[in-house]
Amino acid sequence: METKDKLPPIPTPASQRWREFRIQVLPVVVFAAAVLCIVYLWKNFVQPVGIVGLAQTNTVNITSTVDGMIAQLVVEPFQTVTQNQVIAIIQASDSDAVLVEGMSAISELELMRVRIRVDLERSEQGFERYRVDLLEQQIALDGDKARLFQASNEMSRAAQLVKDKVGNQSEADLRKAEFDALSASVIRRTVAVADLEKTVTELQKKLTPATEIAAVDNAIEAKRKEMEELMKPSTLRSPIKGVVSFVHHYPGEKIIRGTAIATVASPVSTNIIGYIRQPITVLPTTNDTVQIITRTQPRKVLEGRIRHIGAQLEAINPALVSVDASRFEWGLPIQVEVPLAEGLKLVPGEFVTLAIGSLPR
Repeated sequence: METKDKLPPIPTPASQRWREFRIQVLPVVVFAAAVLCIVYLWKNFVQPVGIVGLAQTNTVNITSTVDGMIAQLVVEPFQTVTQNQVIAIIQASDSDAVLVEGMSAISELELMRVRIRVDLERSEQGFERYRVDLLEQQIALDGDKARLFQASNEMSRAAQLVKDKVGNQSEADLRKAEFDALSASVIRRTVAVADLEKTVTELQKKLTPATEIAAVDNAIEAKRKEMEELMKPSTLRSPIKGVVSFVHHYPGEKIIRGTAIATVASPVSTNIIGYIRQPITVLPTTNDTVQIITRTQPRKVLEGRIRHIGAQLEAINPALVSVDASRFEWGLPIQVEVPLAEGLKLVPGEFVTLAIGSLPR
């Protein structure tokens, strides 16, 4: 049998190979690429959020403490200020009214001081009168005691004479009556002297020291200092370091006490206020580790810790949850410490996403 030579293989056209690649390989590659893109987008952009939060803001209003006019405004919007830096100077516009009101109050206090002095003089006069009465009663008591001693001796002698049958009974009765009268007088004067001594002691305590006059003098001096302070220009200072976010009034405007002149906001946020959305399967605890995920690109992920936990569910800002402003949800508030040492600097009011390690995502 004759052996035939093998024929060379028929070359496959490139179009045929491309067709087979498109049918067999390309769908698998496209599917795998699509899966990878979905995973990447889901992880970095469309990850479902269970805990939302925003960097806590620190804003203060610089308010006037007096009624007056803005004499000088030394800041402007978006200017950086330091703590205790002068913001504005307020000139009291009602200085005449303050002066009249203050002088009226001082006059009333001086009148009170005069009345107290008159009452004190009357008390001193009453004290002197009672003291003289006390001396008179003491002198009279000493006289009665001396006469009582003499009457006692005479009564004893008269009784002895009657006993010896050489005296008169009428004379003995007269001596006894004198003795009884003087005894009663001594008793009454002793009680009167004791009462007068008590009264004089109480009056003497009221006379010294005259604390009422000293208190009125202090009140007058304080009122004068208050008038001086009210008539001085009032200097308003910033209590924090920050940026002037808004100026409400400008020089030349008249304002009343309590009016906000400017608003200062701190550019640094040290805390995040987060809200755990419902359903809450596990309640967090303080010092739980929290992942802080920024919504900026590229995203930053850092770790913080829960400092405080709210007592009840509160309303969540709709902008934190969805672009739909009508969407309304409740969540459990938590306060998370911002790890500034790790380089994460949040703008106050910035939205972030939180994830607690102990809670299911």
